Amino acid sequence: MSRQPQITDFRWLSHQFGSSSDRLHDESHLNCTGQAEVDLESSILEFQVSIRNRHWFGPLDNLDFMAKRKLLYQLENLASINHLDSW
Repeated sequence: MSRQPQITDFRWLSHQFGSSSDRLHDESHLNCTGQAEVDLESSILEFQVSIRNRHWFGPLDNLDFMAKRKLLYQLENLASINHLDSW
């Protein structure tokens, strides 16, 4: 059974808004296994659905409209770079 990403699991996004220690943790986590890349892609897709439906979760509650638009733009760029067909 595949892992279902949690809609509130946006720790990998903390490098956009977090501290340098968060960035180091996230980069080491993403580089540790091939599964992390699959999880990242799943999380991006889940996030795309939530942001399109205007459901804001966790740390996103504190972002203003322009910050959310910027984040969506960055996620769309990441998705196109990674060739996520289902985006």
